[in-house]
Amino acid sequence: MNFNKLLGSLGIPEDATFPIDEQESNPLHQISIEQLFYISIYRDTMIYIKTFKEVPNLECLSQAAECLRALAHPMRLKMLFLVEENRWTVGELAKSCSIRSHVASEHLRLMQRCGMLSVEKEGQKTYYQICESQVHSILACMREKFSQS
Repeated sequence: MNFNKLLGSLGIPEDATFPIDEQESNPLHQISIEQLFYISIYRDTMIYIKTFKEVPNLECLSQAAECLRALAHPMRLKMLFLVEENRWTVGELAKSCSIRSHVASEHLRLMQRCGMLSVEKEGQKTYYQICESQVHSILACMREKFSQS
């Protein structure tokens, strides 16, 4: 099987570019296909194919890192678990977490800036609740991984 037929059988267009040699300097700038295919060929024999999912750009990764830093605090995680099902006020969360209201407010503001929480005002009270479905998925993963048996 020649190389072009191999690419065609994989659904890769003929004008696609991708690295063939590990020695190439910074081959990632050449990618023009949805996924990066790395094909190792020795004497016209395909040895293996590795596929790599698309890697988000650095700006997206920076935003993701900021949100992960917001999650990287036990008190903030506890607050997220509390507001997972119902909306809570700062005072209720502070009392439940045994911390001062101003500390709870700081934690909540940080998670709100990252887009995890939404705020709803009713008169003098401010309620917080999760507004991103992905947060629920993250909490479910944590509950499954770290729940006490």
